Amino acid sequence: MDNRKASSQGLENPPLSRLFIIGPKSLTEEDFRKHFEEYGTIEELWMVKDKGTGDYKGITYIKFSKTSEAAQALEMMNGASLANSSRRIKVMIASSREQGSKRDLNEEEKAQRLFIMCAKSVNEDDLHDYFRQFGELEYVSIIRDKGSGESKGIAYVKFFKFSSAAKAYEECDRKYKPVFAEPRRTEPSFRKAEPRDFPRGNFSNDYSGNTGTVRNLVSSSLAASSSGISEGYTKLTVIASPELNQDQLWKLFDIVPGMDYCQIRYEGGSSRPSRAVGEVVYTSSQWAAHAKEKLHGFEYPPGYRLIVKPDFEGRPDVPESSRKDLLSIAETLAQATSIIEAARLNPASLLNLGNGGHQPNCSVELPDPKPLVHIDEETVARDPDIRQKNI
Repeated sequence: MDNRKASSQGLENPPLSRLFIIGPKSLTEEDFRKHFEEYGTIEELWMVKDKGTGDYKGITYIKFSKTSEAAQALEMMNGASLANSSRRIKVMIASSREQGSKRDLNEEEKAQRLFIMCAKSVNEDDLHDYFRQFGELEYVSIIRDKGSGESKGIAYVKFFKFSSAAKAYEECDRKYKPVFAEPRRTEPSFRKAEPRDFPRGNFSNDYSGNTGTVRNLVSSSLAASSSGISEGYTKLTVIASPELNQDQLWKLFDIVPGMDYCQIRYEGGSSRPSRAVGEVVYTSSQWAAHAKEKLHGFEYPPGYRLIVKPDFEGRPDVPESSRKDLLSIAETLAQATSIIEAARLNPASLLNLGNGGHQPNCSVELPDPKPLVHIDEETVARDPDIRQKNI
């Protein structure tokens, strides 16, 4: 039953009580209820389906009555296999409705950190002694005046686990007025690209900030792909910008039919990850090969190219040496492209692969080229007297 309208008018209540789940498309509502109801009362269960076909898309939202119930379900069910499926499910805290699909790089921190009010006479040790009853603490930090060093009467309490923070949020003395703290904002580690930095290839000029252009690129050659030769792999490894989130990765690769599974993780530290690494699995090797062909090198977000590599894991018919060679080639091509673009050169124009023929390379922005005069156009000779006057 679709109960989304019941809580669509305001903020999520209680906070962080709605889970976002990605799993095999073979799962049913009964499978989810059987495994998740043991952790608490399910207020809403929504399985996202294709509007055209009605087929389940492998995405589910589950809303619990309490934050602690959602926290326990997340910690116990993330990575579990349901209904004897070989694919494991991915469980995350769902983005709030006002936040949309945008996820902060430090979003995990929000589920583990509380912002509280406290008496100015209280110190860190006092707060630590009180809040440790709810779970293991990472730190307690009282906000102080920079000049006098006196407490401002507010503090942050950070737990190691979401379930501990949720328990403290629900059970601590109401005088602390706890709320889940917003994650600390971090700037991207890479320079924001400007329009003139983008290559004039097929991808960049058509980018419009949504998936429409990507869909056109993929659908333009679906017929050719469906009759192509199998490449022998169904799993892809995707290396992308640390700003890319799970929802965006799913939408990008779900454009190609047959996607069965999608998961993203971050490398380089939780506060400032250096890159996102995705795992995408298709039901057919043809669709996997097509996704690699169309999305490898695609700029998303602008200024950061996706690296899409085949993963031959579990296929003994592919020699180990061949796997290493393919991965090495993909890495080398990606590094070469990055070096060329860092020098503000266009790889497509260097290889004369662009749609517009030769394009000049220059370190400054040039005006758009003008069309040539028709060969039969009447011309007028320059007056030699004008040239002498200018001299």
